[in-house]
Amino acid sequence: MDNPPDPIEYECHEDKVVLLPTGWIDRPYNWHPDIIELGLYRIGSLFLLAVPGEFTTMAGRQIRERIRKRIRSHGIDEPLIEIAGLSNIYTHYITTLPEYRAQRYESASVIFGPNTLEGHS
Repeated sequence: MDNPPDPIEYECHEDKVVLLPTGWIDRPYNWHPDIIELGLYRIGSLFLLAVPGEFTTMAGRQIRERIRKRIRSHGIDEPLIEIAGLSNIYTHYITTLPEYRAQRYESASVIFGPNTLEGHS
């Protein structure tokens, strides 16, 4: 860690206490990705959402519904959406904002802050 984290890196996590700013560790390699790949693949009315993390149940439900609305706007009436987590790279957990604020197990492992789910939407 050649450059210490800027205080804003801690502030973006709101109430969460950052024990170790692993996003700033780059030895022997970057501990967290700078670029995150997402994929949406279609097979008929089945859509596979390839994401690099683990969605909580509620976060998964919310992103599925958001994607369902977008797909329906393109004329597909009943899309089936499945989340294929842990695809390509690993970015830990993705939670809803209320879950993040509760700071239980999954929420304490969110590395990109309280708006991680919004970033995936």
